[in-house]
Amino acid sequence: MIAPLQDWLACCPSGKYSTAEALEERINDPTKSKHYWRWRQQCLLEDLCEDEEFQSTVRGMASRM
Repeated sequence: MIAPLQDWLACCPSGKYSTAEALEERINDPTKSKHYWRWRQQCLLEDLCEDEEFQSTVRGMASRM
């Protein structure tokens, strides 16, 4: 199973890591020739490492997969 980081960030209960509309966070849009496989993380990795709530949420979801 592949779980893109933006999907995990969107599951954060506080919503602080989902700063864009879902369509804006789409990685690939084959209908646009200039929209290739790309995505930019909008938060720092250090913030994710310090966020216990986010880690707990991801850990819980991953254990149910």
